[in-house]
Amino acid sequence: MEKHHILPEFGDVPLDSITTPDVNKWLAKLVEKLAPNSIKNVKGHLSLIMDTTINLGIVLFNPVTAAWSVKIPKRLPTFWSKQDADQFLIHCSHTDWILFQLIAFAINT
Repeated sequence: MEKHHILPEFGDVPLDSITTPDVNKWLAKLVEKLAPNSIKNVKGHLSLIMDTTINLGIVLFNPVTAAWSVKIPKRLPTFWSKQDADQFLIHCSHTDWILFQLIAFAINT
């Protein structure tokens, strides 16, 4: 995690000079590359690192705590079209009769 997302951005930056705007810029870059849950995990890891630096007396403030929170959008479920379901059922009917019956029942209930 550090190797791929944290170190490339903050590896050469002195810990006591990382600011909340720096963290927000970094998060904006991550939004283009990672899923929301992954961003939350990486952000949490950086926050843990910064909390440790506070405990060690290296910095006085964790800039991650004031950074943006990443919203996880609600995903709508995707459904097969009637044509997709029929095509799948045709395939199953030729390869696995039990699977065909199970899926046909599930689709039609």
